[in-house]
Parts: sequence; C-alpha cells; structure tokens
Amino acid sequence: MPEVMDCFSVSGDADYMLRITVPDLAAFSELMMKRLLFLPGVARIKTSIALQTVKQTHVLPLEHLTQPSKSSKRIRYAEG
Repeated sequence: MPEVMDCFSVSGDADYMLRITVPDLAAFSELMMKRLLFLPGVARIKTSIALQTVKQTHVLPLEHLTQPSKSSKRIRYAEG
C-alpha cells in the first residue's frame, strides 16, 4: 500500500506499528475501514494521529565515531 511509509514489528500491546500518510481524514477512514481491517490476521487497530511535528531528522548522531572519546585519553601519572 503506497500510503504505508514505515512498518515496524514492535513489542508491547501491538504486533506492528505503521506510519501512514494520507491527504485527509476521509482518505484515512477509507484506508482503515475498507483495506487495513480486511487484511488477513488483523483483529483490531489502535490509532494515534500526529497533531504536529515537534522534531524530525534523518541525520544520525555519529559524532562519537570521528572524535576521540574522553575515556580513551591516556592518563599520565607523575612518578616521585
């Protein structure tokens, strides 16, 4: 289904979590009532609707791979 942007197998109350994109509530209702509910193995659907985007990024935080970590610095002790 082209409306499904992501499908995750998850732990907890649900087996799968879908991220879908539709133009409006009418299209959402049609997708749910006429297509998703009729898929084999679908017993129930729990829906959450995003009201606004708070943060969205696709950049991975990988700075730690290019910078030396503090724990890898050598500590030199003065001998007396």
